[in-house]
Amino acid sequence: AIFRSISVQDIRALLREILSSPQNLERIAGISYLQGNGFYKIVLDHGEHGSLRLHIWLPENSAEENLHSHRWPLISKVIAGTIVSELWDDTFAGNPLYRELLYVGKDAGLVEMGQAAVQLVSVETRVAGDVYSLSADRLHRIIHQKIRTNATLMFHPRPTRSFSRNILLAENIPVVKPDYLSPSQLEPILHKLDRTLESERY
Repeated sequence: AIFRSISVQDIRALLREILSSPQNLERIAGISYLQGNGFYKIVLDHGEHGSLRLHIWLPENSAEENLHSHRWPLISKVIAGTIVSELWDDTFAGNPLYRELLYVGKDAGLVEMGQAAVQLVSVETRVAGDVYSLSADRLHRIIHQKIRTNATLMFHPRPTRSFSRNILLAENIPVVKPDYLSPSQLEPILHKLDRTLESERY
């Protein structure tokens, strides 16, 4: 209910608050980075109850687009543009087999798990204002739309499991060691999102 009530004005006010404070910019930049699946993972808050983030896809970013699950359930609101996601299920042998890796944390890295048989079950398109949730074990991937800036606001609680799955539909090995942003790198990213939000209504 809280996510559904968040307006574009709320998001823009949040961005202005961050951009007007060098301390906030430095704090957030130090725990934020370009994630391998093609979006900037901007960590607004992280604590004992979970993590609140912005995910920002810029047209110029490349993306691994690996199929994956998470270590926690999540709720997300599309705040700019369009998000196209695929949902996949495990299936029986006979379908194509793909290499599977388990992610167990930034320090431990990836663990080989052999091969997985999976199949695409649905493609879902969501636009600014839409809210959705995913369980921790739901296999999915976001298809990067390289036409405009797209973004979500996402919250997840503390991990409910020790690993997440990564299934390589192509041989794109996930990058798990983050290269954290500087304040001077974060600032233009947030300005780009703010300009995009000028045309959004929700």
